[in-house]
Amino acid sequence: MVTVYSQPGCHSCENTKAYLKANNVSFTDKDIQQDPEALKEFEAYGFQGTPVVVAGPLHWGGHDVAKLSTLVG
Repeated sequence: MVTVYSQPGCHSCENTKAYLKANNVSFTDKDIQQDPEALKEFEAYGFQGTPVVVAGPLHWGGHDVAKLSTLVG
């Protein structure tokens, strides 16, 4: 399962989610501004900016097409 921690107005977040949708990668979008539990989870990863992508043991910050491409089956 892939999770994207995002927030409104984040262009990198929108680009990341659009990439995943375009490549038929299922994911859960967690808005850190609207969901206090998602914010706690996001903070636990140690990142300060969005998006943060979590895919099993892998996690990274930012819109990284090279890393996103590894999720495409």
